[in-house]
Amino acid sequence: MRAELKAIIPNDITISWDEYATIPVADPYDAFSWFSLNIGPEGESASHIFQVLVSTPRATQRAAGVGKRFRGVIVPIFDAATIELN
Repeated sequence: MRAELKAIIPNDITISWDEYATIPVADPYDAFSWFSLNIGPEGESASHIFQVLVSTPRATQRAAGVGKRFRGVIVPIFDAATIELN
């Protein structure tokens, strides 16, 4: 069974992924955000929801919080295309 990404939903704001992807990031090399990912079997409508923290290297300390370790996905640049690929 192969899994596929069915949807990416930004957690911080109530807009669709397509709308979110058009919003410019103030500094794409220093940004982070939480997302809900709907992932399920390829060709089926069923999916599970996973929460993921996506961050650039510069933003990992802010994303993790004071004194905590970062647990998430690190991307070189915070833009929609890079987030979708990772």
